[in-house]
Amino acid sequence: MSVAMLVILCCLIIISAGLSYEEEFKVKLNQVATKLHKPKNLTEVGVYADLYQLVNIDEKNGLVKLQLLIYLFYTIPELAWNPAESYGGQEKFIVSGEDVWQPDVVFFNAVELQYQPISDSVVSFSGSVLYSYPVTIVTTCKIDVSNFPYDTQTCEISMGPWFYEYQEYKLVWDEEIFGPFPYLGLKNYRSVHEQWELKQPTDAIITNRTFATKLFTVVYSMIIFKAQFERHPAYFAKILLYPSFMILALSSLNGFLPPESGEKVGLAITSLLAETVNLMVVGTLLPPNSDNMPSIVNTYLAILVIQSLNVLVAVVVSAIYYGKYTQHPGPIITRIIQSKLLHRMQLLPYLVEVEKIQEKSDKDKFMFQKIDEKYDVIMRHVLNLQLEESILDEWKCFALLVNKAIGIILGIAAMFTILYNLFVPHIAY
Repeated sequence: MSVAMLVILCCLIIISAGLSYEEEFKVKLNQVATKLHKPKNLTEVGVYADLYQLVNIDEKNGLVKLQLLIYLFYTIPELAWNPAESYGGQEKFIVSGEDVWQPDVVFFNAVELQYQPISDSVVSFSGSVLYSYPVTIVTTCKIDVSNFPYDTQTCEISMGPWFYEYQEYKLVWDEEIFGPFPYLGLKNYRSVHEQWELKQPTDAIITNRTFATKLFTVVYSMIIFKAQFERHPAYFAKILLYPSFMILALSSLNGFLPPESGEKVGLAITSLLAETVNLMVVGTLLPPNSDNMPSIVNTYLAILVIQSLNVLVAVVVSAIYYGKYTQHPGPIITRIIQSKLLHRMQLLPYLVEVEKIQEKSDKDKFMFQKIDEKYDVIMRHVLNLQLEESILDEWKCFALLVNKAIGIILGIAAMFTILYNLFVPHIAY
């Protein structure tokens, strides 16, 4: 029984001793570094930010949501102690934010903040204090979608003291621990976002912000962390670019579709409407920014121009082909190409028949001049019909010639547009 009492007594002594050490240290804190009074000898505060994960990038509103781990560390020499002589050998204490001074570091470009309920600090026997906390932050980010969907966004997180000026204390980068150049830490980064990938290395700049009036000028310390996020383009390329390219390639074949099919205008208008719908979908995804117009918008505008010309050509060709232009012969270029090129290339084989009809008409005219006058009216009518038919064939020839020539030109323009947008973004990146 006496042994058990002795063990309990020892435990009580240890617990009471632990509590007394913490209370004794708290008394020292109240004398040196209270919550409301910055220590006199404190002139530097080290800062380190660790990116935990990217939550979302809102391109339309220019916002980025991140989860960060913030570390602020500084030294208060008056709090140092020798563990071998004080506080029963303890080398650190965890103290509440209500009992120790903490830097007034805030985020300047934050739109929304979600702090975790953690305000404790760790004080080591050397007098060093570590104040760390996780935070979910929504900040503004200048979105550049000029190369969408092959774009890269650079977002900044600026933070620094709010009340204390540069003379009171400044933010510093610990070169011995983290290296000579500031950066945004990635020790705990989780790459879980499906659309964006973080580009390494990150960057940071320690600078100052100044507020000046006629009465006074104040300078505050500030650090700006930078991170670049590259978009995975496969999703948007497959649902936006590739279908549009296929529609454009198919519509370029409209130049080889004969007018007799009756589908030239319908195919051209359907392709134009399909591209218009795709452009409207792109407009819902991107911010309404006129400074850096997305290249994909220019691509769609070029496609719409080609499709509009395709509709115009289809309408003009159909109008010429089915028109009754019997008062004037076909364009002279038709006869030139007819006599020297087209019948040799056999693109329009019935042009040879038109030539035969015209030659026969000339012979018939000479022969009919010797016929009795009572048959003259009838034969002239027959000749006029044959002549009208030959003129109509010339205009049909011209319509088919225009159809194929402009079809080839639009096809080349469509192929250039497709190849440019498929290969240039990959070369740039």
